[in-house]
Amino acid sequence: MKNFLLASLIAASAVFSVNLPAQAAGITVTTTERVVAPRHHKPQYRHHMVRHHCYTKTVKHHRHGRLIVEKVRVCR
Repeated sequence: MKNFLLASLIAASAVFSVNLPAQAAGITVTTTERVVAPRHHKPQYRHHMVRHHCYTKTVKHHRHGRLIVEKVRVCR
């Protein structure tokens, strides 16, 4: 009896799941109001005014018995 009730519920849900999308109506929403997203004002720094005196330095050192060669950026 329990299996019969479960099978009938599954069959009924299958019928309703096929029938309901066929009766669905399409909706189109149009608005005349134009929404502009707010802009976040951050201070803008000019890159050409900041001068970095940087160079690349090659550093060699041993780590766990192996020679490691790194290129390090050095700024003054």
